[in-house]
Amino acid sequence: MTKLIVIAIGVAAALAQGAPPESPEKLMSLSHDFSNQPIPRYANGYLLAYDLQGVIRSWSYGSNGQLVTQERIALPGVDRFAIKDLTAAADGTMAVTGTAWGGEGLVSVIVWIDRAGHLLRAVRTTPFAPFRVVFDREGMLWAVGRVHDADSREAPDYDLLRRYDPQGRLIQTLLPRSGFPRGGKHPAFESFLVTAPDRVGLYCVTAGEWIEVSLRGELLGRWRAPRAVPDTGITGAALTSSGALYVSAQRMGPTQEEIQLLRLDKRSGELVPAVEIATPLGPAPLVLSSDGNSVIYYHKPGQVYRVSAVE
Repeated sequence: MTKLIVIAIGVAAALAQGAPPESPEKLMSLSHDFSNQPIPRYANGYLLAYDLQGVIRSWSYGSNGQLVTQERIALPGVDRFAIKDLTAAADGTMAVTGTAWGGEGLVSVIVWIDRAGHLLRAVRTTPFAPFRVVFDREGMLWAVGRVHDADSREAPDYDLLRRYDPQGRLIQTLLPRSGFPRGGKHPAFESFLVTAPDRVGLYCVTAGEWIEVSLRGELLGRWRAPRAVPDTGITGAALTSSGALYVSAQRMGPTQEEIQLLRLDKRSGELVPAVEIATPLGPAPLVLSSDGNSVIYYHKPGQVYRVSAVE
């Protein structure tokens, strides 16, 4: 969980370049309080949230921020379901990944739910345990995670990234674990899995790497990217249709917490201030996703905005 705080971005630098400030477009205003809950997600026009009791909620831009779904996930033979991540497709179909406890013990599951909150299918993925999931524009579901053995130890080698069709069938795996460093936190831990119209991006924060693959699973490139460092955390990521990666990053200062909007410079492998976005984003912003060349962000009290990036 992340405490949302006030941001200061490089507005002065952008104005010095003659970029006029724009008013961000408000997508929706919500009355729901996300305090002490996991960070909400935004995907394909839906804001998604869940709580520690397994209740999922979705709001739609098309319904002016009205609640579309509020449902507790209940699976046959499962006593408890702990959610790890969720996402939505363009038609409102949701995919929720998590850990289920029941008669078969502890298993990893991906659950597909329709826009009305009805269960479509539950797919057991054990020994693969997804950390993040995201739909691409074709309705395929991508998941990144780890594989463990019967003793819950990490398997020697396996593919981190997996692609499922709309019926929940596994159709491809890629990114071998052997291509990432061992030791420390798993490369999928605290990662960000994002999509653009023609690609999927994976920011492995703990491994210090940004990876892009095509919607057909072809590796497009791997770039050095900043690792997580003490007192610093990446709180959100968005990949625009032009291929720019934006993140919100929180840092503990000597007297206060600071949060910045940054962009990955692929040539240097550094995160640099996103001065091409000349609009002050208001208090406590958090990058959630992208829409074309716009960045979608959230800030209290329950408001979601879109701001264009001049790239």
